[in-house]
Amino acid sequence: MYDTKVQTPVSSKVLTKAKVRAKKAGFSSVNDVIRIILNQFAEGNINFNISVGTSKNDIAFVDDEEQKELSKILNSIKSSKEDVIVGSDTITI
Repeated sequence: MYDTKVQTPVSSKVLTKAKVRAKKAGFSSVNDVIRIILNQFAEGNINFNISVGTSKNDIAFVDDEEQKELSKILNSIKSSKEDVIVGSDTITI
């Protein structure tokens, strides 16, 4: 059925919370949740947006170099008076 495993380190606290939420949602395991999300992401049915902020609570999915590049892009977008195309998305300013 499945021939490849993906291993991702997470904290035990996150895993425990995920197990509780998965059970409440009717899933048999956290693996089921991850499998569904990964399949939907692979098919393009789930999109993620990255927000660059200054709050210590902001979550960053990028490394330092990518953070610098995203900041440049965002500053360019903020100073623009026209629509900006990023990937397949059009951002209207």
